[in-house]
Amino acid sequence: MVAFQMIDTLFLEWIKNKEGLLQTLGFTLEIIQTPADSPNPAVRANIDSNDYLSQIIVWRDGSYNIDAIQFSSEVTLITCSREGLKEDMFAEVFNELMNHMQANSNPLL
Repeated sequence: MVAFQMIDTLFLEWIKNKEGLLQTLGFTLEIIQTPADSPNPAVRANIDSNDYLSQIIVWRDGSYNIDAIQFSSEVTLITCSREGLKEDMFAEVFNELMNHMQANSNPLL
């Protein structure tokens, strides 16, 4: 019998497996968890580089936020809040964030 796992815990396991990939792309990964006894526990993944500050926050109830800013231009690349996150959507959310940063990696001077 498989124990039921909360979406925040599943995301934590999933994002930890992306650390090597992120490092090869020049990003660091910092993971912060709220206490498990919080009303709606969350996992925050800070995904940063010399050019970007970004994060994905996943709450136990399935809501999530994606945010990214570019240092050099001080431009917010993405900021959104959504609900209904499922385990099979982790890659889609991650790719959405990374695509916004990649699209802005060589700004026009």
